[in-house]
Amino acid sequence: MSVEGFGARPASVGRIRLLWVRLSGQSLELAAQNDEINLYARYGALNFASVTLAAAIGFFFVYLAWAPPGAHQSDIPRLLAACGAGLLVGRAILAMDQFVVASAIATGGVSGFMHRLGNFGARGLATVALVLVGSWTLTPLLANGLVMGYLHSHRHLAATKSEQLAVTSAQTALNDQKHTLVVDQRNLTKGQTELSAEEQGHGPSHIAGCGRACRADTVAVQNAQVQLETDRAQIAPLERSLSRAQQAETRDLAAQQAKPIDADVFSRHAALSAIETNNSSVKWLDWLVTFLIGAIDLGPILMKTFSPQSATDEAVLAARVRKRDELEIGREFHRDAVTAGVQRAAPAAAEYQHAAFDTEARLDSETRIKHANDRALRAARLSGLISGGAPRRS
Repeated sequence: MSVEGFGARPASVGRIRLLWVRLSGQSLELAAQNDEINLYARYGALNFASVTLAAAIGFFFVYLAWAPPGAHQSDIPRLLAACGAGLLVGRAILAMDQFVVASAIATGGVSGFMHRLGNFGARGLATVALVLVGSWTLTPLLANGLVMGYLHSHRHLAATKSEQLAVTSAQTALNDQKHTLVVDQRNLTKGQTELSAEEQGHGPSHIAGCGRACRADTVAVQNAQVQLETDRAQIAPLERSLSRAQQAETRDLAAQQAKPIDADVFSRHAALSAIETNNSSVKWLDWLVTFLIGAIDLGPILMKTFSPQSATDEAVLAARVRKRDELEIGREFHRDAVTAGVQRAAPAAAEYQHAAFDTEARLDSETRIKHANDRALRAARLSGLISGGAPRRS
């Protein structure tokens, strides 16, 4: 029976409600015939919530587990892989929930209980997987502020090798120049001391006043003074070079600090676990999210398993019984037809077998007679040859 066959009722139902019924997995025709559009629309809404949650878990887990792209790499492969994982997980959960809603019908007895237990166990395995993955994925996202703050405070920042090399080279050049200044200052002090001693007559010449040796010491002091001033003038450029290198390194570190952290799912979960050790409210949040995931994911099967049979379920069971009876009747008819055919074919088979036996006996008798005649003919020929071929006596 088509959708047009059950009157104007489906036409009066909104598109959203019809979408819920289709998501439930139940036949729209059966639901309309038994006036249970609203019931299966609720099942469809539960399925939609479960599917949305499963798709979000699959998407974020793959997206966060995938290695973040580099500076010149695209994020499209990670997005495509995450979308594919979300669609795959969501479709699998939808298929299981639709099977439960449309086929898991509560019946009495041991077989009905085992049927419920099997459906619940199979669906529960998927729920356990979603709960474990979801607690690793969704809880760090909900506590994103705390997780990001922890990761920012514990992140290890390091400048690039080129910037580190520039700072090291500038610092080394400045230190070498300062050492040169110390040597120049020492030479100048030594020259001034020798010049003073020569002027006072305590020098090598032992002549007081500014003689020939004094003039040589004066030139040496002046040269040392000029060298000191020249080397001292080179300090300022080296200091500016070092300052520029340090500022570049500081800017790079600040840019790294300001850059958002694209941590993977494992780093986020490790940060959340570290936060939970000092913050009990975050631990309660983790447990509440885990319970919420389990409740939403098990919603369809719990409602279906512990709800009484609906009119649509009874129609489905009646159709199953009718189909089983038809198959049983067909098997019985086939069995009776085979038996009757065997009974009708038995006399003809016996007659055919008897005729076959007679034919075989006749052929065997004719063969034996032919063999006996052949043996007699050969014996007669042999006896004639013997009697005609004997020698005569004189």
